[in-house]
Amino acid sequence: MPGGDHADGRPIADMATWRVSRLQHRGSFAPGGSRFHRRQSCLSKCWRAMRDGIAVILDYKTTPSLHQQEQAEKRRDERSIQMAPIKLYGMALSANVVRVAAVLNEKGLDFEIVDVDLRTGAHKHPDFIALNPFGQIPALQDGDEVLYESRAINRHIATKYKTQGPDLVPTPSAKLETWLEVESHHFYPAVSPLVFQLLIKPMLGGAPDAAVVDKHAADLAKVLDVYEAHLAKGNKYLAGDAYTLADANHLSYMFMLTKTSKAELVASRPHVKAWWDDISARPAWLKTVASVPLPPGA
Repeated sequence: MPGGDHADGRPIADMATWRVSRLQHRGSFAPGGSRFHRRQSCLSKCWRAMRDGIAVILDYKTTPSLHQQEQAEKRRDERSIQMAPIKLYGMALSANVVRVAAVLNEKGLDFEIVDVDLRTGAHKHPDFIALNPFGQIPALQDGDEVLYESRAINRHIATKYKTQGPDLVPTPSAKLETWLEVESHHFYPAVSPLVFQLLIKPMLGGAPDAAVVDKHAADLAKVLDVYEAHLAKGNKYLAGDAYTLADANHLSYMFMLTKTSKAELVASRPHVKAWWDDISARPAWLKTVASVPLPPGA
C-alpha cells in the first residue's frame, strides 16, 4: 500500500468517500431507504406521539383547576391575614366571651384573651371604651379591625376565615339565617336570666330569685320544645346536616345551663340532648371549655 493506495489500486481517500456515500444512502429515509430504517423512523414517531400524549394526561391530572388554585390562594391569604395576633377582650366566665372563643378555636386561630374584669369596673375604663363605646364585653381586635357584639364578631370570624376549618356560614342558607335569629331572639332571652340567677349570681354572693327562675324556666321549656320538634324531623344540626354558626352560637349558654339545677330542660328532650351531646363533644369546644373557670361542683 505504498503512497497510501488501497490494494486494488484506488486511493484510500476515494475508498473512504465511497463507503460514506453508501452508508448515507442506506440510512436515508427516502423511499429507497432500507425497511429497517423506515420501521425505526415509524417507531420513533409513534413513541414521540405516545410520550406527548402521556405528558398531556399527567399535566391534566397534576395541574390544579382554576377553582383549586383560587382556594389555595385564599387559604394563603387567610394565613397571611392572621399574622397579627387576635385579641379577645373580656372575662373567661362570660358566656358571650366564651361564644367567641368557641368559634376562634373551631377555626384553629391563635388568639389571646385580655382580661376585662367587670367586678372592678374595667369595662368602663377609657382604654376599653375606646374599643367598645358601650362598655360591654367582649371586644375583638383582629389586625386593624376592632369589633364588638359577640354574634357580629362570630360572623366576622366565620366569613373572613371561611376556608380555614369547617365552613360555618355556607351560602346561601335561609335555614342558617333562621336559626341564627332564633338563637338571639328566642333562646337567649330565656336562657340568659336563668343562667345568671342559678350560676353567676351565687358566685357573686347573691341568692337566686325563685320567681325569675320559674318564669324563665317556663319560657325556655317552650323554646326547647320547638327545637325538639325541629330536630325530630331528621335534622342532625339546626341548619341541616352540617355544623354551622347556628349551632356554635348556642354552645356557651347551653353549657352553662347544663351546669345548673335546670339541666333537665335539656336532658328530658331526647333530640335536643342528642344534638347537645354531639356539638359539645367537638374538639374545639372541649378546648374552649377547659379554660372556663366554673365554681366547684358546677
